[in-house]
Amino acid sequence: MFQSIIREDHESLKKLALTFEKHGHHTAVLHCLDHFFSRSTDIRPFQLHEMASFLEMFHIYARLLYQTSTLHDPLGRRECDVQRLFSIEPLPGDEFLIPSGTFLYNNVTGTQNSRLFSVHQLGYTASRRDATELIRQSIRTVLKDKVLALDEMCCDAPVFLQCLTFLVSGTCQRERCPQKHVTISNLDHVQYNAHVAIHMQLILILQLLYSAHRSTKQWERCAQCIVYG
Repeated sequence: MFQSIIREDHESLKKLALTFEKHGHHTAVLHCLDHFFSRSTDIRPFQLHEMASFLEMFHIYARLLYQTSTLHDPLGRRECDVQRLFSIEPLPGDEFLIPSGTFLYNNVTGTQNSRLFSVHQLGYTASRRDATELIRQSIRTVLKDKVLALDEMCCDAPVFLQCLTFLVSGTCQRERCPQKHVTISNLDHVQYNAHVAIHMQLILILQLLYSAHRSTKQWERCAQCIVYG
C-alpha cells in the first residue's frame, strides 16, 4: 500500500481498497481511498459506466469518513487503527501527541480552539476529549469539501440528464446542449436501471453529507438538480 502511495499509483490504490474492503480492514481502505481521491478528477465527461464505477468507490470513501467521524471514542483501545491512521501517539495522563507535519497538526492552527492544544517539541499535545473533537471536525470538513466538489461536477455532468427533445424527435437545436443525447433505440431497461443507479448512489453520498452537516444547505440545491433536472 505504501509503495503505491509513494508512486502515486492510483489504480493499485483502488484495487487495494477493494481488497481491504472485502476483509473488513476499514482504516486501510480509508487510507487508500484518501490518497486515491486526492487526485483531482474531472468526472463531467464520464460515460454511464465510468460514472457508476467512480461513484461506487466514492460512496465507500464518504461512508468510511462519516463512520470514523461518529466513533464514540476514536482514540480508544478498540479503535487503535485510528491512532495509526492519524499518526497519533498516546502519552501518560490520558493525553495524546499530534506530531508535526501531520494532517491533524496542520488543522490545529486552523481551529478556533487552538488554545486547547499544548505545544510540544514534537508537535502538539491534547486531552482525549480535545483530540477526539479535532478528529471529528477535521474528518467532517474533508467529507464536506469532497462531497460538495463532487456534487458540483455531477450537476454539470450530461450523463445525469437526458435531453427530452432529442429523445423524442432524434434532433436537438440547442447549441452545445448540456444534456445527454440518448437515442430511443438505446433506452432499454438496462440503460434505465443504470441511470437510476447513479442517481441513487449520488443521493446516498449526499445523505452522508447531510448527516454530518445538518446545517449545510448546498446539498439540497444539488439534490433537487439531480432529481428534477
